[in-house]
Amino acid sequence: MESGDRKVGGANTIDRAAHVIAVVGGCGILLISSFVLIDVMMRWLANAPVLAVDDLTDLNVAVAIVCCVPAGMVGRNFVTIRFLGKLLGRGAGDWLDLFGDVLTLAFFAALAWQFAVFSAQAQSSGLGSMVLQIPQAPWWWAVTLVLALCVPFQIAVVARTWRRLRGG
Repeated sequence: MESGDRKVGGANTIDRAAHVIAVVGGCGILLISSFVLIDVMMRWLANAPVLAVDDLTDLNVAVAIVCCVPAGMVGRNFVTIRFLGKLLGRGAGDWLDLFGDVLTLAFFAALAWQFAVFSAQAQSSGLGSMVLQIPQAPWWWAVTLVLALCVPFQIAVVARTWRRLRGG
């Protein structure tokens, strides 16, 4: 834990919140797996596939996957290439880490913005799923919400890197 981070139950608040969101995503994956299992069993036992499974999995998988992003973000589990920082020394490596963190912040801010634009278009057009014509907008708004939550999580990562860089 970085000094100055508010701790809750042995982990700081940001890390804990990111992991709670990841657990929600994991539960979503389990739900999707259950849908698929039921569909496979119905195909095998009764030769009667559940037509809604494709719609339900398509709509839920994006939400479930994006829920894992904040935990990867605060855990600094994204792919990083540190050979240049190692060649230039620890100080330069820390500055390069800060630069990468700021670029990641800008990327997720832009990504959340573009998903908001897409979600608004999906809502206004009445975009529906293939079989059941379930409106897709609520799922895309959920993805957008999680991506928007990534921005403050990444701000926390930038702040941690900045404190480490400044010796705090």
